[in-house]
Amino acid sequence: MGVLVQQIHEHINQLPSDLQAELFNYILLLEQKIVQKNEQIISNDRKKSFAIALEKAVELNPFSEIVNPVMWQCEQRQDR
Repeated sequence: MGVLVQQIHEHINQLPSDLQAELFNYILLLEQKIVQKNEQIISNDRKKSFAIALEKAVELNPFSEIVNPVMWQCEQRQDR
């Protein structure tokens, strides 16, 4: 056990049980904040990846040969 962890443990042991429970709740809150922050980072990374993919799709312009989109869609549905 590290020195800091040992010091924290000693202080916790000196607290009454109701304050120990309050401290434990605070620890859980801090852990939850870390999880939320990590989820936000992942969400932002996904948004960036999606934006890059959309930019690439725009560059490729996959529908440039379609003159009449409505007619094209009707033709695609008839293939089914």
